[in-house]
Amino acid sequence: MAQRKLILNRVTILVFDRKSAGGKARLSCSPSRALEKVMGWEEMPDWQKSATPQGPKLAASLIEFTPHQGDLRKHAFDLQVTAVDNFEFVRVQMNKGKTAKKSPSFRLELHCSVHFSDPQGATKLERYMGQVLESTVRITYEESAEQEELLSSEEQRQAVSEATD
Repeated sequence: MAQRKLILNRVTILVFDRKSAGGKARLSCSPSRALEKVMGWEEMPDWQKSATPQGPKLAASLIEFTPHQGDLRKHAFDLQVTAVDNFEFVRVQMNKGKTAKKSPSFRLELHCSVHFSDPQGATKLERYMGQVLESTVRITYEESAEQEELLSSEEQRQAVSEATD
């Protein structure tokens, strides 16, 4: 299987759990067309408050956290992971108070769980959360057969089906 990379923007660490051999972290990020294409997801309708998209989990091996701000780049780190799953689209109201009732504005966030195998992962995440608010995350993952099918073009599928006939 081929290794691929996927970039998530505006990532915030929401929470993480520590276990003896790693743990699990919950991340929030801005959804992207690239991620929707890789995972084979449709866009979430405007009327929904949240949605759990159907699709495979990513068999990831490495996640690289890089801060947006140039002066905080020294806090960048890598985390050994096993999977990225439990994806959920959430519509979050941006403004609060009286203006929220009159003219509410929303943004769409994507929440996901990252299962890490790094024994120092929780320490790295805790230190990072104290220093950096938002970052860019690069996920290195193994492409599964289901994801390969989603990424292949219609012409490639036809060529394969003609070759097997």
